[in-house]
Amino acid sequence: MGSSPTWSSKKITSPCVGLFSCNIAIINNNMQVIVDGLLTNFQDEGKGEILLCLHGWGADNTSFESISKHFSKKYRVIRIDLPGFGKSQIPPETWHVEDYSNFIKKFLEKIGVKDIHAIVAHSFGGRVAIKLISKQILLPDKVIFMGAAGIKPDIGTKKLIYKTVAKTGRTLTRLPGLKKLQTTLRKKLYAKAGADDYLQAGPMRKIFLTTIDEDLTNEIANITKPTLLIWGEQDDQTPVQDAYVFHEKIIGSQLITISNAGHFVHTEKPNEVEKYMEKFL
Repeated sequence: MGSSPTWSSKKITSPCVGLFSCNIAIINNNMQVIVDGLLTNFQDEGKGEILLCLHGWGADNTSFESISKHFSKKYRVIRIDLPGFGKSQIPPETWHVEDYSNFIKKFLEKIGVKDIHAIVAHSFGGRVAIKLISKQILLPDKVIFMGAAGIKPDIGTKKLIYKTVAKTGRTLTRLPGLKKLQTTLRKKLYAKAGADDYLQAGPMRKIFLTTIDEDLTNEIANITKPTLLIWGEQDDQTPVQDAYVFHEKIIGSQLITISNAGHFVHTEKPNEVEKYMEKFL
């Protein structure tokens, strides 16, 4: 039998003061708080100006472990499991990107945070950050996008591809003799269509389809804060062409492309990414 989780609950008086008093539980070294009725898991490390890390689809706050270890020596690094990911609860309904942005605002209020020095956003977290800033829900001093999502492909939405593959998969796997191969066949179909995220979405699939169907290209231009763009040159999820669109839309932005790196550039090439981040911050 495995060991029981260790947990404690404490009333935080600092930084949760004044209007923003909060109850935070610490379970197996994870910090958890209830925000809008949803159990929300996060990490809060270091002291100083705040870096808010927003992870990508299918990932969680652990994808920023290296960044947190490096920067928590000088900054306060907050990395959250967005609702539906990691150890945070799934939203009770089909959320849109703006719902996630509004949730981040409430989360920060809950833990007593008002000012953000920089948002560090990867992939889907980039979508959330675009909404946060363009809608002026949150105005950080600086922004760092890494393989950020938000630009709808010119060929049209992938939503149709995912729906078509899903329908094809259901039809094929219902044929006599193929039922036992159902999972394997579906995985191959989704991979063939580049729909791995959809396959992994599980109960989050409706949110995923809603998310990828929203084009945020025009909203990117509303970002006027100093912005650093870091992209892996071999990114096959948010291709480097997207980085050039971000670069064109965000006046004064800096673009760094890293060779031999894919979509998770910050975990594949942590030393390079952290070097550029440190110089920018």
